[in-house]
Amino acid sequence: AAVFGTWPYGFYQLLRLIVSITGAYTAYQLWLRGKYFWASVFIFLGILFNSVAPIHFNKSMWQFMDFFAGLFLVVGYFKIRKLTI
Repeated sequence: AAVFGTWPYGFYQLLRLIVSITGAYTAYQLWLRGKYFWASVFIFLGILFNSVAPIHFNKSMWQFMDFFAGLFLVVGYFKIRKLTI
């Protein structure tokens, strides 16, 4: 949703919070399972989208990163799901 629209600033703050928490949790789960490369990718996402010390980019750069962050979160979901089944 963040990639294809213009939203109020609060939406982006909530998005940062959700992505940073999800990235940190996914990194933790992958790290426990020995998937260090993927864990590092999600640590990076957690840092990039953190809301404590935000990183500022222009809108087009954030749209690009939002798209790939969403893609990595979907991949991470299936990666963890595959490991737990």
